Amino acid sequence: RIFGEDTDEEEDGQMEDEDDSRLPGPQPAKDAIPGQADGPQRAVSSYRKENLPEPREHEIEFLVKDPKSYAQGKSIVSHSRTLHGSFSFRLLVFPMGTSSSVPPQLASFVEALPPDSCGDSKWAFESVKYMITVVNWKDYQKSVTQQDSFTFSRDSADRGWHKGFVKASNMTEESGWLNEKGELCLRASCSSRRAMLQHSSRKTAGFVGLKNHGATCYMNCLLQTLFCLGHFRHIAYCIAPPQPEESKPGVSSDATDSLSLEDDQPAQPLLVSLQNLFYRLQTSEVPVSCKELMRSFGWDTADAFMQHDAQELNRLLCDRLEEQMKGSAEDGEIKRLFEGEFENYIECVDVDYRSERKETFYDLQLNLRNEASKDIKSPGG
Repeated sequence: RIFGEDTDEEEDGQMEDEDDSRLPGPQPAKDAIPGQADGPQRAVSSYRKENLPEPREHEIEFLVKDPKSYAQGKSIVSHSRTLHGSFSFRLLVFPMGTSSSVPPQLASFVEALPPDSCGDSKWAFESVKYMITVVNWKDYQKSVTQQDSFTFSRDSADRGWHKGFVKASNMTEESGWLNEKGELCLRASCSSRRAMLQHSSRKTAGFVGLKNHGATCYMNCLLQTLFCLGHFRHIAYCIAPPQPEESKPGVSSDATDSLSLEDDQPAQPLLVSLQNLFYRLQTSEVPVSCKELMRSFGWDTADAFMQHDAQELNRLLCDRLEEQMKGSAEDGEIKRLFEGEFENYIECVDVDYRSERKETFYDLQLNLRNEASKDIKSPGG
């Protein structure tokens, strides 16, 4: 349903009864009874465009004058409609189609407009259901409707169809696609009940996160912890990277959401990958990919879906960095930052003997307790 009736995604209180037997969309005039009075002619006339109800609050009606006068690729936009106070949309129409519309035919798209409060921030409206209909003026039962759902965003603000509506050769008054004024009628409807406005986390919180590439939450937690240690980040930036001939040029993995690590991009040295990751965490407006760093570990896609130990990964990472720092001005900085010392002390009860042994550590294992003061155990532990 689109014209004059609310979809099932409309707010409570706007729902129509679903047990009626009326035709989807517009209804004929109340005094028109098909099969009576003037017979079939009266029934056909009752479905003319003028018998359509006015557009509802979630609908747009747009008339295009002389559609054949437009060159292919030339577009026109309708007025806009705002739903639920934030999602605004309008129709983007190519009367003679886009370059992909062969033969020349109507192409139409729903275009989402940036919310006023966003400015240059990244925004998105998730799972918006949308519908576009070309109305036949003589018999709206012949109208052509296409519908789909899409996540509209700053980078993908419009969605629709290049073909499937009305061909240019059929745009005549006799066929009913044009009225006596030579106007083409389109209606569009959107349902945005589940739509959400997403601001950049950099703007609201000052930070962006890391993408999860399978089961990499433990690694993401460790990397973001190290990134937030200003001195560690300074150390990573200060270490000289390998010589240019040893460093292989690569392309950032942020361009794709694919989980696969098996592609043609070469693995960067660990230090270069870590520096690139920290740089993107400081400058990016969107969540950052870890695939470049994972390649530098020698991991494949299977490793990304395997839960590793965060403590072991931390030791591996620090050991590799310390190797890179040997002989440099930063040599020993990792040790000075993380190394602590504890003492093992043993004293016998029955004899006068005690033993003391000092040991160094880079990390400590702590038992976590819940609100009932009981140790928290991992599932199955």
